[in-house]
Amino acid sequence: MRLAQQAGDTLLYYRCMGQEANVALTVNADVQFLPTAYQAFSELWQRGRKDWAVDAFVPYMSYLLNYDRKYLEGLINCAGGKEAFFNGRKDVGPFLEMQDANLPDSMKLWMQRYEQYTHEDLEHVGSYAAIQYWELLGDYHLRLGDFDSAHYYYSRLDHPWNYVRFYGYRRLLDLYQKFPDRDPDYSQRNYYTDHAVTYYFAVKKDRFLENEDEYRQRNVLINHELELEHERTLIAYGLLLLMGISCFAAYHLYKLRREHRETLEQNREYADILHSLKQQAQPDILGTDIARHFHNLSAQDSHPTAEDWQALRNEIDRQHPQLFATLQQQYAEHQPDQTLTEQERHVVGLIAIRCSPLQMSVLLVCTKSNVSNLRRRLYQKLTGHDGSGSDLDQHIIKMCEESRVRS
Repeated sequence: MRLAQQAGDTLLYYRCMGQEANVALTVNADVQFLPTAYQAFSELWQRGRKDWAVDAFVPYMSYLLNYDRKYLEGLINCAGGKEAFFNGRKDVGPFLEMQDANLPDSMKLWMQRYEQYTHEDLEHVGSYAAIQYWELLGDYHLRLGDFDSAHYYYSRLDHPWNYVRFYGYRRLLDLYQKFPDRDPDYSQRNYYTDHAVTYYFAVKKDRFLENEDEYRQRNVLINHELELEHERTLIAYGLLLLMGISCFAAYHLYKLRREHRETLEQNREYADILHSLKQQAQPDILGTDIARHFHNLSAQDSHPTAEDWQALRNEIDRQHPQLFATLQQQYAEHQPDQTLTEQERHVVGLIAIRCSPLQMSVLLVCTKSNVSNLRRRLYQKLTGHDGSGSDLDQHIIKMCEESRVRS
């Protein structure tokens, strides 16, 4: 109703109103919905939807016939009579025409309206509209005291559904109880009682089976929902596990790449250190052409020329410009008024290019023992201390390294 009202659909609004009143009157017998049912019928009838209007007819008339008479009579007596009640209760005033003398005429009018717009349903005896109609007609004639007509319409409540037959037999039983003179030997009442009880239990069984089927279907739905929930849970856990594995793999890959970069940096630094140490351990003079030339001469057992000795001196002065000047100062401290001899200068040059005593003996054209004596005496002249030829070699090489570092 609320949605129909919001949509502005008046016909649908009144149809929903009639359906709501139908449920309230049929199930709960709530008198407050009598005005609602009457309003729904009137509005739909005036607006031309008579097929919808007659839907409010059955619960409205059934309530008035079976429930409402004593209730309205009590209200009328409390109000001080029909006129006072009518004037004071405008909401239920229209239903007073259904009471007392006007009841048969009003019922005939409603019946004509119902038959006119539901005649197609009434042609099918087992239709829901026909069942309601025959029951209502039976109640109407029972209310008027017409036994034969009430018996006829109640007898038409013959339908494969057990609950319809139960209501039919119960109505017939009520009819014979209201007219006991029609059944003096209780045979009809016993017959309808037995059938009513039989179909009552049949209805209970049907409802039990319906409930059982509903319970089974509900369990199937619940189990299906649980299976779906279980599958969704497994999928969720699977996705979480996959995300965890992906994160772990990504972190492991990142860690490997970082370690690889660190290793490369360490290797690069180590290579730089090795290169630096190699440069420090191997002076640049060893890679010169003149140094390789002297080493080749010693290997070939040849002797250097004066130009070769001068080239070696020039290369030493270029790479170690203060070497001979420093040696001359050391020499003069211990040998005043003397200078390095040419042979001693040659020995210093050969030590600078890392020639062995054997190579020196070839290049200086002397024996190996003479080379050792020359080195030993030169060490004593430079330092003022006795020493071996190896001590002189270390002294000269140290001075070469220091002069290369300073340069």
